[in-house]
Amino acid sequence: MRRVNSGLTFLYCAMIWAIAPRGQQPSPHIPAAVTVPVAITVADENGRPVPGAQVTILEPSLPAAQLRTDCLGSCSYLLRQQSPFQIHVEKAGFYAADEKGIDARLKSLKVTLAHEQIVSEQVSVAASTPGIDAQ
Repeated sequence: MRRVNSGLTFLYCAMIWAIAPRGQQPSPHIPAAVTVPVAITVADENGRPVPGAQVTILEPSLPAAQLRTDCLGSCSYLLRQQSPFQIHVEKAGFYAADEKGIDARLKSLKVTLAHEQIVSEQVSVAASTPGIDAQ
């Protein structure tokens, strides 16, 4: 039995060796996959981090990538293309931010979200007796 197992193991290794690629170079017609890391920081207009912000990365001809900032207002992404990309950032209580044509060679990006302005007005209405005497 031991001799049969040794023979099968040798045969298996020989088959793997025969089909394994050796010293192949990538085709010059197919570009190598390139990923560029970019660190994204989201802060408010006062420079404080915005945790839980929804970050959408749009690269040309690729599906949108959805990220969420951590407690420090940060997230990171590996760009798959070396062409300009877009970013959309939003969070409840803030105005959304859109930036287009961002250079893919940037290693870090800071996005500022402005707090929504709340305008309130108080109106008081009081009843009074008519000021005109009909007589």
